[in-house]
Amino acid sequence: PYDVPANEFMNVEGSQFSKSRDWAVWLPDVLERYGPDPIRYYVAAAMPETRDSDFSWEAFVRRNNDELVATWGNLANRVLSFAYRHW
Repeated sequence: PYDVPANEFMNVEGSQFSKSRDWAVWLPDVLERYGPDPIRYYVAAAMPETRDSDFSWEAFVRRNNDELVATWGNLANRVLSFAYRHW
């Protein structure tokens, strides 16, 4: 093969994932608080392709709010404003 896709490491708040040290993002705990889609989006958007990246809860919440919720709200506002003006 000429092109082998590979990713770098994703750390948790500056440290490596470690099951033995209980330093990880446990999926059942995440799913109790958030749905599966926000975690899928964050991991896909922050996926480390060229260098290591860092998972932090602050960045997770900020990225979901700034990139998804704000964009959705902006779209809804524009559509409703357009519909109000033209109908």
